[in-house]
Formats: sequence, C-alpha cells, structure tokens
Amino acid sequence: MRQTIYYGGPKIPQTGLQQLYRWEEWLQPRSIPECLQLIVSIPPWGDVARDEHKRFSDRAAEKAEALAEECARDPHAWLEHIEVVLQGEQRQARAFGRRLGQCLEEPEALINEALKVLARLNRTDANPLVLAAFLGSLKATHTELVERTLDAVANHQHLRSYLNQSS
Repeated sequence: MRQTIYYGGPKIPQTGLQQLYRWEEWLQPRSIPECLQLIVSIPPWGDVARDEHKRFSDRAAEKAEALAEECARDPHAWLEHIEVVLQGEQRQARAFGRRLGQCLEEPEALINEALKVLARLNRTDANPLVLAAFLGSLKATHTELVERTLDAVANHQHLRSYLNQSS
C-alpha cells in the first residue's frame, strides 16, 4: 500500500489517496507482539523516503529505532514478548537493538530475559542479532556488564554457539 502511495500518489485522485491513507492507518499494528513482528522482524522491503534534498532515508530503520525508544520508556510491557525479536528473520535487528541499548536505563533485565529465551529456543530458530546489537551499543558505557554477559554466554553449553554468530 505504501509503495502504491509513493509511486502512484501523484496520479491517484485525492479521494482515492485519502482512502489509501485511511487503510494504511487501519492496517498498522496495535499489540506489542504485532509491533515487534511488523516493525523489527519483517518490515516491508523498500520502505524509503526522500527528503527535501532528494536524499533517501530508510523508514523501516527509523521506525525500528522509534519503537526501541518507546520500548525503553516502558520495558516491562514488552519484555514478556522479547521472544518475537529473538527468533526467525529480523530485518531491523541492528537498528532496534542498537537504539534500545542507547536508551534503556537498566539493561540487565533485557539481557537476562534474552539469555533465558535464547537458551530455551531451538538453535535453528533462534536469532541473537537484537541482543548482539544491544550489547554492541552498551560496550562503551557498560563495559563490565557486556564482558560479564559474554563470559556467561561462553560458559553456557547451549548459548556458546552464538558467540561466533553475533560477534
């Protein structure tokens, strides 16, 4: 729908364009798992915009970063759904994880929950990229916490295989 608006917008009558905008709004995710899935895991490909200087911006990454900021404001509301971003395809894992690491005031809760989830997930389904990006953004400000986390991962039989994947 967004691509129809982007590419066909100038040719679409105003009433049709307004209807497309209403449909787009109606189709937006509402629940936390839906938001995580549709914004971080599988956002649409090619979601770009041009600014007034004709430069392109990655709207999918911007939305993932905005969602990370929202999650950082109320981490307990979404942490119970963290499994959504720790398995399967995660197209915006780096943008989401990095921004979350920059914004979250108490990173230990996320790390602990992510490690619990990754430890119980089937290795073929698990995807630690959000956690890797999160830890990467914490490295400069929470060096000791990151080192403790990596040590814990290295010493855990099921988790140690993720070290090569997420480094």
